[in-house]
Amino acid sequence: MQTIIISHKKELMPYFIQALKELPNNSGRIVHVLEKIHNYIQSGLIEIEGELKYEWHYQTRWVKTKLKKDGIIQKHYKKGSMQFWTLCK
Repeated sequence: MQTIIISHKKELMPYFIQALKELPNNSGRIVHVLEKIHNYIQSGLIEIEGELKYEWHYQTRWVKTKLKKDGIIQKHYKKGSMQFWTLCK
């Protein structure tokens, strides 16, 4: 397995989507997605370099906003102040 190098936030988009697909009911909070992406990094699937290495949590939240704006993800439900996201059908 070859490690994929990521240096721009737009390159995080497919991993955001993959993370949602791997969560129960294809739904989860941003923190669940971040945990999955962290696991991808730890397993060597991806490596984040450059400035993104130090701000990928923050930039992943912008990825969520872009995916929502593009109609790829949507709010699934809200539990208190916790927002859950899912892929659009």
